Amino acid sequence: MQKSTSSRTTISTGRDCFIIFYRSLENAIQEKDSRGKPSGRHPKILEIINDRYVIFYKNHNQDLGHYFRLMYRIFLYIDNSEEINKLFYAKILRSQISDYELAILFYNGISENGRNKFKPLIEKYSLFDNLPESLIFDKSHKQFYDEIAFGVKEK
Repeated sequence: MQKSTSSRTTISTGRDCFIIFYRSLENAIQEKDSRGKPSGRHPKILEIINDRYVIFYKNHNQDLGHYFRLMYRIFLYIDNSEEINKLFYAKILRSQISDYELAILFYNGISENGRNKFKPLIEKYSLFDNLPESLIFDKSHKQFYDEIAFGVKEK
């Protein structure tokens, strides 16, 4: 990924590009407009987040589209497989996802892009078990997921 500014160009490779994507998403989500910032106090918070996420996604679809489709398809494969320990394989995949990837997946899951298909798998397999809360732009955004998305309470 290459990000240009008026005075310099930043080149990111590998997982480092997710830090750049995260910052771009943060700027998009946190931008204040006539509706204000999307926090828990706004009645249309999910709509605001979705609108801003969709714009972010359109700007980065070439780099992120295949990534989201692959993640979704792997979790779907695990979910549809029979006679395997689904949680075990989901945890293996989950362990390979960086914090910044998780944060971007968090917002993808509550957007119109992931809400109907990917979000149920995110919750079922507790994808955000290791997501640092500090990477969620507003803690009130957690309300759009079932608690199980943030961790399985093992005995």
